[in-house]
Amino acid sequence: VLNIEHDGKGHVCPECGKSAKLYDHAPERRWRHMDTCQVQTIIHSRLPRVRCEEHKVKPVSAPWAEPHGRFTLFFEAICIRLLQATQKKAEVCRLMGLSFDEVDHIQRRAVRRGLARRSEEEIHRVGLDEKSMKRGHQYLSVLTDTDRGKVLDVVEHRTEESAKALLNKSLTAAQREKILCVTMDMWQAYENAAREFLPNADVVFDRFHVSQHLNKAVDQTRREETKQLNKKDAGEAKALKHSRYLFLWNME
Repeated sequence: VLNIEHDGKGHVCPECGKSAKLYDHAPERRWRHMDTCQVQTIIHSRLPRVRCEEHKVKPVSAPWAEPHGRFTLFFEAICIRLLQATQKKAEVCRLMGLSFDEVDHIQRRAVRRGLARRSEEEIHRVGLDEKSMKRGHQYLSVLTDTDRGKVLDVVEHRTEESAKALLNKSLTAAQREKILCVTMDMWQAYENAAREFLPNADVVFDRFHVSQHLNKAVDQTRREETKQLNKKDAGEAKALKHSRYLFLWNME
């Protein structure tokens, strides 16, 4: 246990930053910190409260934690790094000795801090894609800035309404005007939403789906020609009969 005491100096209002008088000290609070020599470490402290002429009595935030947080910022930062490394909340729970809800709250606070730091950047190319979630046909719609390689926002479902909501809430009107292209698969709902909310953007279908349709067309043509040759010349038809993968896999 680490007991941290206020030194009685530097009284400022947390709302306006102006100098304020010390009023009293709040009841003792506890924060989980990183382990010391494999021993769980807890910080104890009574935070000061100040009296501001404008905002009355206000508690001063701890510099080592978020307001109302139960963990130090350094502890939360380590949890986020572990989440990025393992991609599994259950594994972080086991490593850090936390419950699932505690790890989930740490992640949500980190996302909130990141979104608060985001500025209104010029975005020229975006990607609109789906991602399966849990079991069954449950999907997320994901909007990404493809130039910077980062996720802009996520919404549930892959319907036209959810795609429109995603484009509308994630991008300002000025940003939507400057987008030059949007990449997606051939999902009609996404295309409809993009053409409505991104009027100056070219719709670009991803290479995988274009190749998939091309391969189907090539194979269908081979089958039809095989049928036609069967009626005319069985010898030539036999040459095409087992050539499917030469057309689909072999460049020559």
